[in-house]
Amino acid sequence: MKKVLYTTVLAVTVLAAGCGWWGGSSSSRTSTYEAEPANPSRATAPRAVQASNGVNLFRLPMPDGQPVTVKTPAILFFYTSWCGYCKQAMPEFKQITNRARNQGWRVYGIQVGESAVQANAFINQYQPNFPVLVDQQSRVARTYQIKGYPTFIVVDADGNITYDRHELPRMF
Repeated sequence: MKKVLYTTVLAVTVLAAGCGWWGGSSSSRTSTYEAEPANPSRATAPRAVQASNGVNLFRLPMPDGQPVTVKTPAILFFYTSWCGYCKQAMPEFKQITNRARNQGWRVYGIQVGESAVQANAFINQYQPNFPVLVDQQSRVARTYQIKGYPTFIVVDADGNITYDRHELPRMF
């Protein structure tokens, strides 16, 4: 009996650590919205220039190669195709996307460390209602210090990070 319990606890621990939901980031991981930035060391999102209709954060290509400039206010969904939690979050995140867009937010999915072919396969299977961008070399993920998947980052119109967690941003 002890062996079964030990094996089960070990398997759950490895799974949780592998998807990054257990200690995957230095920010606190509660599902409550906070007005203060979730991680003071990342209080302002890395960005290039102030634009008249939002802050330009970065550029990444879509799977077809077309570059997209990510602007604020924005919800960034960092994920990978192999992450089970990312797949489980997709239906509810699509609902959040609809509500957030109605409030003036831009929503972007960022597939990290994978190719355009892998991104297209994910798109075909899950039919996201937001643009999917490919961060094949994980440069943007490193800039935002992504430690596990999924990670949801909310960046306000001024470029301030107001939410940085593995849990869905349910404030929309």
